[in-house]
Amino acid sequence: MGVGVAAVAQTSIPASLVLLLSFAECPDVYTSAFRTLAKLCTKHSVRRAQADGRWESESGRHAVLDAFTRAQTALRLRNRFDSVATCLFALVSELASAHYAYKLTPQSTKAADGSTPQRVDRAERAVTSALAFTNALVEAHSSADGRLRMRQELLDTALHRSLTLLDGPEFESSRIRMEIRRFRRAYADDIRARDPQPAS
Repeated sequence: MGVGVAAVAQTSIPASLVLLLSFAECPDVYTSAFRTLAKLCTKHSVRRAQADGRWESESGRHAVLDAFTRAQTALRLRNRFDSVATCLFALVSELASAHYAYKLTPQSTKAADGSTPQRVDRAERAVTSALAFTNALVEAHSSADGRLRMRQELLDTALHRSLTLLDGPEFESSRIRMEIRRFRRAYADDIRARDPQPAS
């Protein structure tokens, strides 16, 4: 880890978590990092003004966005969300491979209770938490324009490749698909809110 990266890691807990996404290789670590980042975006999201006039959730969102911007500089990324998108795509690829391998496993060697292997469960938790964080980050913006800009910035990464891979039937009943539907439904709602159709 370079000196610049180490210096950024010491600036804040969100910065440390964001940098972790580029260096860790454990689904459980990713799950914890994404869940913590999501909580920073949603904590006290009820409109409760602080002394400086901001919502508490806005303060958390700004800390997270600042962390991604600092990581972008330290890691020389094209897009400040490249680290999270690359991490998510690796997890999705791992999950898809694990599902495929499990499907090819002979029925006689599968668990008697029909449960999936720990490898699948851990990867699925990490992917779900990453998508939940993505939704929380977008939804922390109070205006439709702000949410649309954030989605466009996120989709200018490997995120769109992950969403395509996750359209497979094996994810139909999982929480992963719920988070994807949440992302797409809110996206469509914000587009309609910004460009309402004229009354006929």
